[in-house]
Amino acid sequence: MVTKDPERIRKRAEAAAKLGITEGELRAKRAADDALHLERKASEAGVPVDRYLADKRRERNMTKRSAKKTAAKKASKKSTAKKKSVKKK
Repeated sequence: MVTKDPERIRKRAEAAAKLGITEGELRAKRAADDALHLERKASEAGVPVDRYLADKRRERNMTKRSAKKTAAKKASKKSTAKKKSVKKK
């Protein structure tokens, strides 16, 4: 995922220059570091990487759905409360 944000491009160029490597090499290094970290996390969980990712994705999606349901319930309660207050008058 290549970004077009000038600030991020500048920071990435500075980081690569500081390490004395090209931006492409920096990207490859970061990707390798990310993969190693992911393997470590999956190993700690005692599952293969793809299963670990699937579980995390499922967990994230459940959290999003739960947040949407909670927001919908709050909105419903507010509209119901408004309707009740209008009927009382």
